[in-house]
Amino acid sequence: MTHHVIKPDPGDEDVYLIWSTNSDNWIFAGTFAEILGELEFHPEDHGRDDPLERMRRAQETGTSALFPKRKATPTNYGGFAANGFIVHNLQTFKGWRYLRRHMVGPYARAILDDNLPAAEAFTEHDPDGDVPWEPEVQQVEPTGAERYLAGRLTEPEYRKAYEDAAAALAVA
Repeated sequence: MTHHVIKPDPGDEDVYLIWSTNSDNWIFAGTFAEILGELEFHPEDHGRDDPLERMRRAQETGTSALFPKRKATPTNYGGFAANGFIVHNLQTFKGWRYLRRHMVGPYARAILDDNLPAAEAFTEHDPDGDVPWEPEVQQVEPTGAERYLAGRLTEPEYRKAYEDAAAALAVA
């Protein structure tokens, strides 16, 4: 799981986010001192790189990310020159949304004001006019146990399905 420190605006405002690329959303918001404290206090959660160095990179480029080739640039994940972020795990909207880079500042300030609906209002659905992304739904055949519990399988049928599955596993 990767966490990057994101500085929303290159200006002097003291607002930062810790952004998770695992959940595609912010996981901590605060001032320089608060974020630095979080990084120092929980290195097992945020990575073992020097916290002060990570904060310096975020101040200079907009992100603490160090790729490609372990070099911080403005286009690294979340940097000032990046287009934006895909945002998942929203409270107000279903699915994913898009947060344009220039809207990260208002988004972060709304989070710090404890106003998640306002923060999420800065995100957009389908910013480029593409077909909305929908998660792939896989149709899965219910197991024998699920069919038995739903009353669609008799007990002898369930025992036979169980024995067949056990025999197939024994062969494999």
